[in-house]
Amino acid sequence: MRAIQITQIGKPEDVVRVVDLQEPNAPSAGEVKVAVEFSPLNLHDLKVVRGELGRPPLPPPGTMTTRRPV
Repeated sequence: MRAIQITQIGKPEDVVRVVDLQEPNAPSAGEVKVAVEFSPLNLHDLKVVRGELGRPPLPPPGTMTTRRPV
């Protein structure tokens, strides 16, 4: 599974990485697994990464995704 990973505040070109992650485990009782079809990196996300909107805990959450149950 590919993901964008941000581990520190800074210039996006220096701190945003595309990484391969292990697939998550099967969901437990009361949980559901979803596939993220599309999740843009938008202007709000870039401002968070640059530290222009305060210092949120890392990793910062994505603000927009398109999902479907799997």
